[in-house]
Amino acid sequence: METSQLIQSLCGEVDTDEVTWYLMENTASYTGKNADKVRALKELLRRKSEFFKTQREKKYEIPPQWAKLFAERFTMLDHREAHVAFFTTDHTLIAVETIFKGGWEECPIDGRVVIKRALELGAGAIAVGHNNPTRMVTPTIADDLATERLKKKAEIMGIKFLDHIIIGTDKQWYSFERRSYIYL
Repeated sequence: METSQLIQSLCGEVDTDEVTWYLMENTASYTGKNADKVRALKELLRRKSEFFKTQREKKYEIPPQWAKLFAERFTMLDHREAHVAFFTTDHTLIAVETIFKGGWEECPIDGRVVIKRALELGAGAIAVGHNNPTRMVTPTIADDLATERLKKKAEIMGIKFLDHIIIGTDKQWYSFERRSYIYL
């Protein structure tokens, strides 16, 4: 379970950044009910913060790097999700966000939502990744069409489309850029 999902399961629908800040600033000496859970949550948040700080400092220039970035986010999911990595023009990571959640069989990707978010973040490049809980990484016709549509929309808006990665559950992944299957 992702830290943000853990926070939401404990606190309901809230701004996770606000909860993170509150916990870090106001619970240093908390000894009340569920103090162990608060300390554990603070430690998770600290680790996540450090992890994302190191990710943001790296440049992501080749499909294996993008695949690893997405694979770390898809562990333990029993449904499909599509995530987008937003990069600067020199491929420094800006953010990775869950854009769509689906069921067992599909997770449609709306290119307008992806491009809108890329423009909001000032991204110069994007990479899309989705998981497949059925273990198959073979792209479907829908995957091909969604990739081509998103690539065209990004190009029109001056955003470089780097790749669409499909992650399977057995560490196998498929890169649309390379048109090949690879193991992590």
